[in-house]
Amino acid sequence: MKSKRDLATAVLRKLTVTSLADTPAPEDSIKADETVQSVLDELVTEDLIVFNYIADLDTAVIPDSQFNALIDVVAYDLAPNFGKALDIGVRTMGINRLRRMILQGYDPIPVEADYF
Repeated sequence: MKSKRDLATAVLRKLTVTSLADTPAPEDSIKADETVQSVLDELVTEDLIVFNYIADLDTAVIPDSQFNALIDVVAYDLAPNFGKALDIGVRTMGINRLRRMILQGYDPIPVEADYF
C-alpha cells in the first residue's frame, strides 16, 4: 500500500520535475498533492477507486495494484503546471486499467472471516 504523498512524488518523478535522488520542492509538492486529491475526487465519483481516498497524505491507502495506473492519470492532469504535455493516451490507458480492475471485481479491502 502507498500513500497519496507517495503518489504525488511518483508523479513528479514521472514528469522529471524531481529526480529519483531528490526530495520534491515544497511548492511542487503542494501542486502535486492538490492534483492528486482532485483526480481521486473525480475517480471516486466514477466508481473507479474503492479505497479510502479521504485519508491524510501520509496514510498508506492506495493498493499497489492501482498505483501505476493512478500515476499515469495524475501525471496527465499535473503536466501543464510544469510546462509539460503528455498524450491523452497516457491518461486513457490509466483509466482503462482502473476500469478493468473494477469490472473484474477487484476489491483491495481484505475480507474478514469469522471463526466459531
